[in-house]
Amino acid sequence: MIDINLVAERQRQRRASERFARISLITVMVFLVATVAVFTISQVTVSKRRAQSQKVKDEIAQLQEQKRAVDVLAEQIEAKEPLVALLNEARDSERLWCAVLRDVSLAVPPGVSLRSMASSSTIRLRKRAEGATTPPKAQRGLAIAGSALQLERVGRFMTNLDNMPSFAETWLNSTSLQPGGENEISTYRFEIIAILAVPEQGADTA
Repeated sequence: MIDINLVAERQRQRRASERFARISLITVMVFLVATVAVFTISQVTVSKRRAQSQKVKDEIAQLQEQKRAVDVLAEQIEAKEPLVALLNEARDSERLWCAVLRDVSLAVPPGVSLRSMASSSTIRLRKRAEGATTPPKAQRGLAIAGSALQLERVGRFMTNLDNMPSFAETWLNSTSLQPGGENEISTYRFEIIAILAVPEQGADTA
């Protein structure tokens, strides 16, 4: 009777051990599967982040390259700004003097011939502004020398210059009669001062 009980007890213990072993094995397998799954997910996440990080680095490198190119262009533009300013000033000056020469040529009446023209930035207006206590500032202007058959033609030339948009004021600086020789006509030598309406940039206005 005792032997039967011992056999039953051993069988019960063996079945309990086998059940525990199965549960332990299943638990270990589940743990391993979970660990592998977590590791795989982590690896995938790390790979994605590495790819994103590399993409960001590539974009940063590209932006830095573009910035360097922009910096080079900015330096070139800055280096050429004085030249551009000089060219603009020269262009404006050329435009101004082309207009001045055009107006002078249009103002010359018949019977008047020009001998020379000289520009100056130290010509001062003859009249002071109303209420002014200091001499007029120096202005850019022309000294126009020529000859005319009659004084009336010199006056007409001055009137024509006054009506031209390039000039603000004109006056007769000097005139003299040049007697003619044999078979030659006497002429009047003159010099007219004409102040520019728009002073040339860079003119001395002190």
